[in-house]
Amino acid sequence: MIDTTLSQKIAIFSVHLWELNKRHDVRRVDITTCFMRSTTNSMNKTPEYMANDTATDSTIELEITNGVLEETAPEPLQMDETKREMLQAFGEAYRGFGLSKQMGHIVALLLYSPQPLSLDEITEQLGMSKGPISQVTRRLNERNIIRKVWNPGSRKDYYEIQPEVFANAFRNFALLIHHNTEIARHLGNKIAESESEALLDKDLLLKRLSEMGTFYTLMEKHFTNFLEEWATTRPLLYANGTEGQPEKVFNGK
Repeated sequence: MIDTTLSQKIAIFSVHLWELNKRHDVRRVDITTCFMRSTTNSMNKTPEYMANDTATDSTIELEITNGVLEETAPEPLQMDETKREMLQAFGEAYRGFGLSKQMGHIVALLLYSPQPLSLDEITEQLGMSKGPISQVTRRLNERNIIRKVWNPGSRKDYYEIQPEVFANAFRNFALLIHHNTEIARHLGNKIAESESEALLDKDLLLKRLSEMGTFYTLMEKHFTNFLEEWATTRPLLYANGTEGQPEKVFNGK
């Protein structure tokens, strides 16, 4: 028994496909079967790390290619418990910062993988459609969280985690803090020069903006000190190993 909402969706898709078939003379797609199959698959096979992700809909993504309605999201591969937990934890962490969970999933996947992965491999392992994955990898690459690498003999794009991934993520956050410092400075100067009578308490507002600027300036100072210390600390982790094999494992102490 199909509920009213789903029936309406099927009816709307059927009308669009009928119009498409009439204009382009392509074969008709059984939208009811496709809709029910995709909904059932998503209910039974969506991994836990993708649950409640607004960017990953509960229904497998559909698109029309050459007039034919196709499923574009592959089914996620089976994964071990550690890998699944990493994906879930990083996804939630990135969402906590107001970012896409897919960003966290890709970062976790590339941290976990000892070898670079192609866009197709990332798509396959996460069980997501290629379009959104391509967009997210491009954004992560622009922010120096992951990097594109050349794989001899292949024309595909391959990605791996940036060696300085954590410091680069911290630098990205530091840029946001610097922006707040600039906001305080700009508004403070503008209000100080203003002669508008609309300001209810100019002196109080200037004091608050001064506090804001002082706060973020101090934060930037400590950020700089932290990155300088990290620059001397990180090499010690790999003193007798490679980038992928640190000498010591962090134990939380």
